[in-house]
Amino acid sequence: MSLNNLAKAITHHKISHDNMTTFLIKVCSMDQFIHPRGGKANPSNNTDLVRHKDIHERMHWKFQHVDGEWGYIVHATSNKCIHPKGGSENPEKRAILVLTDDRRNAALFKFDLNNNEIVHKGGKIATTFIDPVADFIDLTTKPPFPYELIKFECVSPTNIRQKINPYE
Repeated sequence: MSLNNLAKAITHHKISHDNMTTFLIKVCSMDQFIHPRGGKANPSNNTDLVRHKDIHERMHWKFQHVDGEWGYIVHATSNKCIHPKGGSENPEKRAILVLTDDRRNAALFKFDLNNNEIVHKGGKIATTFIDPVADFIDLTTKPPFPYELIKFECVSPTNIRQKINPYE
C-alpha cells in the first residue's frame, strides 16, 4: 500500500459522515474479508457478499445500533446493510447474505465478540464454506454438539491484526 493510500485509509478509518468507526470483517481461518461481489462502491440491491483477499475502502463496514446489541451492519461506501436474501426475519438455513437499502428487523445482526460470530436476529449464524469456488457468505444454525463454524473478526482497515470493537 502506498503512503498516500495509507493516509487515505487512516483518514477514512477515523472519520465517517456519522462518526461510526469503520472496520473490515475478517474471515479468521482464511485471512480474507467480507466484500460485496464485484467490489463496487455502490453495489445494487441484493448483491451477494463474498470473501475477498485484497483490502480497499469498498470493503469497509460500520455498525449502526438499533436495539441493545442488535443493529445494522452497514457497507460504508453505499450505506446499504447486510440482509438475508429474500428478507425473512427467520431465514432458512443457507440463506445467502446480500446488501440492501432495507432497514427493518430482517436486517438486524449482532457481533458475538466472545465466539467471533455474526448472529442474525432470527438466531442463525453467518458462515462461509472452506472452498475456493463457494465464496459466498450465508446463514446456518449452531449445532447442539461441539462445532467448528467459520469465525469472523472486526479488524482495523489499516492494521488487520488490530481487532476493532464495532460497539464502540
